Amino acid sequence: MVYFLLTGLVWMLLLGRNPLFMLIHLRFKASYLLIGSLGIQIYLAFYTLRTGETIPFLLEGAFVALLVCFALNRKKAGIPLIGLGCSMNLVALFSNGGKMPVSSEALRQAGLEHLTDYSLASRHSGMGENSFAWLGDWIPFLTPVGTNYVLSPGDLVVGIGLILFMLGMSKRRTVIE
Repeated sequence: MVYFLLTGLVWMLLLGRNPLFMLIHLRFKASYLLIGSLGIQIYLAFYTLRTGETIPFLLEGAFVALLVCFALNRKKAGIPLIGLGCSMNLVALFSNGGKMPVSSEALRQAGLEHLTDYSLASRHSGMGENSFAWLGDWIPFLTPVGTNYVLSPGDLVVGIGLILFMLGMSKRRTVIE
């Protein structure tokens, strides 16, 4: 998601918009759901690394909380797309036992073969055969600095929505004379 944020920031600057305006005037209904959901996902990653156990229903619950937050803020630019992408990821989670399916071939193409051991992964598993596997992480995202990723279609939709959100929340810079 970092690259989507950077793309949005560069685009804002090229369009002569003030990125600080977005941060100062950001008003989000039920922002505690957004912050809590992200906090739960971070906690789950550390919990799984420490114990080797996963809690899939908690991850799914965090995604449901995100969807509620996005539904409450659906009139803001980009939020409907972010919600759609989040929904796509939630369907992938539900159809795969609470974990995001990941293509081992995509991991190989991204140079991330070392991540194919899912025993300590709080939210990922190998891609199996089910009708929603196409919603999993199968799109290699290669970067010039080597911080490669494997994304899902839902991640791409979220990223596009995030860029639109950033552009919608920013305003043109005004010239003081």
